[in-house]
Amino acid sequence: MWNSINPEILARLPRSAVNGSPNEVHPSLSVPKAEWNECFEKLEKYRSYLDDWDGQGKFLGKPATAIESEIVDSALALAKALERIGVSAPHGTYPGLTGSVSFDWLFENGDSIEFDFVDPETADVFFLAQGSDIERLTLTEAISTI
Repeated sequence: MWNSINPEILARLPRSAVNGSPNEVHPSLSVPKAEWNECFEKLEKYRSYLDDWDGQGKFLGKPATAIESEIVDSALALAKALERIGVSAPHGTYPGLTGSVSFDWLFENGDSIEFDFVDPETADVFFLAQGSDIERLTLTEAISTI
């Protein structure tokens, strides 16, 4: 799963140098470098998120959707692939109210990159740059049964 990642997307992700700082291609990261293990731990925790995991369903009338293990598996596989090739860990790893999972990277200049896993085979990638329209690319990968 996620054996090949669009080179255009990879080129825009922050990478860690040997000393742990981001490479010169990207603006400085705006918050201290996160660790991949923190991302992995959060993803594993999301496996236990059942319907109405946020407890707001009785107040808002529409409960948060359970996060399927297959989406967690997909996000985890991509996260591990990114770690292996030296991409800096995302600043945030978040559950979505519709059963999605997201990663985001934030930069000092206000730019950000977000990956949103909407199903096990798809991650929407959003590039938000100051003064520009939001750019969206989609990664797709069939689930492997290894």
